[in-house]
Amino acid sequence: MKTPTASPLYYIGLMSGTSLDGIDAALIAIENDLPPRLLATHAEPMPDDLRSLLLTLCHAEQVSFAQLAAAEHAFASARPKP
Repeated sequence: MKTPTASPLYYIGLMSGTSLDGIDAALIAIENDLPPRLLATHAEPMPDDLRSLLLTLCHAEQVSFAQLAAAEHAFASARPKP
């Protein structure tokens, strides 16, 4: 038996398409056995330095876990230009 949650759980998903031209975000809410609810979406242009880093990794013959972790951190930490 599942214990009902007192309030929804909120999750943010981040992704980019194959062109690496932007970062797309989605906010969802999950509550009990209900289907997930999409609450908000947002898109930002990909920062040039992050796009360059990701393209370098995409074309590399070998990539270390440390390089992937650093790229993931840079992606998740990207901020829009003021």
